Amino acid sequence: RSCAMTDPAALLALAAVVEGGIGPAREIDRLVRAALFGVSTDQAKHLPMTYVPHYTSSLDAAYPLLREKLPDRVFRVHEFLDRSIFDVRLAGVDKDGWPLGSHRGRASTLDRAIVAAVLRGVAATITPQEK
Repeated sequence: RSCAMTDPAALLALAAVVEGGIGPAREIDRLVRAALFGVSTDQAKHLPMTYVPHYTSSLDAAYPLLREKLPDRVFRVHEFLDRSIFDVRLAGVDKDGWPLGSHRGRASTLDRAIVAAVLRGVAATITPQEK
């Protein structure tokens, strides 16, 4: 099955997978890279890991992904008091700074929450004719 950037349902499903995991997951990193840069999941299997950032285990990879894919979005992070969950919301804003809708990621780590929110945000930007 293809998980190319033009398939919103695949991006949303991948966001749920990212949120559901704990800790680093290189195969998920590979799928995120493929999904957001227009590679099918079949082709992604052959992507060398040296070209795949550590999205699920590094803020140094997750945050630049946000800025590259959704540069106009502002974000807010909430950490639960028991530190069990991070909640990230990305929002576009109008010319006066008012939010125009948001996309959320909730996960056990901040990097995973950011990546899930990015996947949902990118899915929302796809128009029906792009499918």
